[in-house]
This record gives sequence, C-alpha cells and structure tokens, in this order.
Amino acid sequence: MGIEDNYIAGLFVDKRYRGQGIGQKLMAAAKRTRNELTLSVYEKNQPAYQFYLKQGFIEISREIDPVTNEMAINMAWRDAASKRRGS
Repeated sequence: MGIEDNYIAGLFVDKRYRGQGIGQKLMAAAKRTRNELTLSVYEKNQPAYQFYLKQGFIEISREIDPVTNEMAINMAWRDAASKRRGS
C-alpha cells in the first residue's frame, strides 16, 4: 500500500493471498492514522471498486485518465467521528 498525504496511490495484494483479509487490514491501518482518504480506481477493475465500497468509500466523480484513456472513479472515505464533529 502506498499513501501520499491522504491519497492511496496503490493497494496491491498478490493474487495468491487475496480473499484472506490482507487488504482489509492494510485499509484499517491507514484509517487509524487519518481522518480521510481518497483514491482513484479504474472503472473496469470492478473487484477493486467493490472492495473500496465495502470499506466505506463513496464515489466522488468519474473522469478519463489522460495517460491510459481509461475511465477512473475518484472515491473518498471520511472517518465517521470527523463527520459528526464537522471537521
């Protein structure tokens, strides 16, 4: 997992180890250290998109990635406590 400020630049789990909760544990660790996180995932990567939805991320916008010409979905997560405080 790579994080720059609050942006998840990448989260990768080797195919042999997927479905074992590793991604969830990495995400939980990131959420413990930040009040909000953002990321971008390709629309065609539905398993990753569904994973992020299950982790509490919401879709913010969609745009064509100028480098790959693929549709990218921008997503965000915000700590529930931060939402209540209005920060």
